[in-house]
Amino acid sequence: MASFLASLDTLTDGRAFMDIASGDSAVFNIGLKAATRARIEDYVTCVRELIAKGEATYQDRPQRVRWSSTVVRPRVPISICAEGPKTLHLGGRIGDGVVAGTGLLPEVIKDTLARVHAGAREAGRAPEDVEVWFTARSSLHDDSATAIENVKASVSSILNHSMRFGLEGKSVPDDLRAKIQAYVDNYALYDHVLHEGQNPKRMEALGLTQYALDRFALAGNARDWIARIEQVASAGATRLWLTASGRGFDEQAKYLRILGEEIMRRVP
Repeated sequence: MASFLASLDTLTDGRAFMDIASGDSAVFNIGLKAATRARIEDYVTCVRELIAKGEATYQDRPQRVRWSSTVVRPRVPISICAEGPKTLHLGGRIGDGVVAGTGLLPEVIKDTLARVHAGAREAGRAPEDVEVWFTARSSLHDDSATAIENVKASVSSILNHSMRFGLEGKSVPDDLRAKIQAYVDNYALYDHVLHEGQNPKRMEALGLTQYALDRFALAGNARDWIARIEQVASAGATRLWLTASGRGFDEQAKYLRILGEEIMRRVP
């Protein structure tokens, strides 16, 4: 990873960055466990020191490279992807940034920023030195209802993995706690992000769909997007991390066109 980042940074004249997370379907589908926070910290520290100094340790094993003096930057930005309160704190403590999958509700945004900032202060860092990006499960279509329908499978996945390790400290309404726990306990990993799979149907049967959409989705037409972006920005989420949505190349190309022509030029 250190070699890859150094090469990419050289090729792009200092524009490489890295996001790292504990692991979701990629590890759970092959029977492995998510990485611990300690392992994430050890890994990030090792990658940084290899790039900066040429020597480091990982899991008590020495690591060495010869090219550290030739890299474009001695520190490539590394962000921690976080959904739980402890990982948010870790991100604030060690990350150049945090990519938060906690949601876009005002109370969630406020809590997320507070936890990241607390981690930064614990490490003697200024909270504003840690960039906080909020992920949104996005869907953009001329027809709002179509956009919302297209995002439900993606939302069903984040409702699971954002709550998998417990509901404490995650701003979950009391009246939904039992339903969300039941959903997580019976999540069908094999149907992960499958539009016609069991998970969106179970989410609907438990009465969780609207809550999940409100918390995690940025979906609708261009006008809906602009209103939602303005809403979450006023709550403190001024950086949004999006991926192109759509079923197939043509839909994704249309998404990017609308995003550039109708939304980005309207939103500061």
